[in-house]
Amino acid sequence: MPRCARAGTAAYAAVLTLQNEQAALEATLPVLEQKRAQAADLLATLSGLLPAQWSSPELSLNEITLPADLPETVPSQLVRQRPDVLQAEALLHAASAEVGVATAAMLPNLTLSAGGGLAGTSLASMGARAGQSWALAADVAAPLFEGGTLWYGRKAAQDAYDASRAQYRQTVLSAFAQVADVLYALEHDAGALEAQTRALAAAREALRLLRADYRAGTVDYLQILVADAQLHQAQIAWLEADAQRLQDTVALYAALGGGWGDAGDGPR
Repeated sequence: MPRCARAGTAAYAAVLTLQNEQAALEATLPVLEQKRAQAADLLATLSGLLPAQWSSPELSLNEITLPADLPETVPSQLVRQRPDVLQAEALLHAASAEVGVATAAMLPNLTLSAGGGLAGTSLASMGARAGQSWALAADVAAPLFEGGTLWYGRKAAQDAYDASRAQYRQTVLSAFAQVADVLYALEHDAGALEAQTRALAAAREALRLLRADYRAGTVDYLQILVADAQLHQAQIAWLEADAQRLQDTVALYAALGGGWGDAGDGPR
């Protein structure tokens, strides 16, 4: 039993409540350590190394800063630089070309040939214009009867083009929706971080005042412990809000295919 409870200056039930809160916080540490290890393994994979060959650099959360200017809106040209949008656009162009190839296969092939010669009957007439002869021939090679294979081939190409066009439209719509979601998230992240900053400042001030009162003998130590636990909770909440804002900023980079610089420069 803690000394404050044995001395009668604090209720033992209140002490147990604090111990329960402390144990709950300690129970979250293994989960966080597991996530940290998984994140390190993922970074090693992205670096092209085995987990045993890579070690995370020493980095503090305070060293990570946001870009100077986060956009509130983005031009639609920036969405076009996303790899999935570029891929869908390329597939659409390829499908359109296939329709042209299938259409050309149904058309007849016209071949023109020309030949020249001499038609004179005497040596004198061979050098004159009247003694020269030209022939123009036209060969038309039409597709043979193939049971409608060429027609159905063109129909299949048209259907593939329609599917590529629908896929392109869906990809673009999904890209715009993802960018809008991230922008909304960043807007709410800023408000949440501001609120958590105020809560953290209030918790610090409350603990400072209680410590002064404790030195003056007007409050017991249990109140100090409660205020200290509340301060740690406020710090954890502030860190979570700050980390969420950083994650959503990275998500905005990914949603725009590399950032919000000049769209004419292409993906960065």
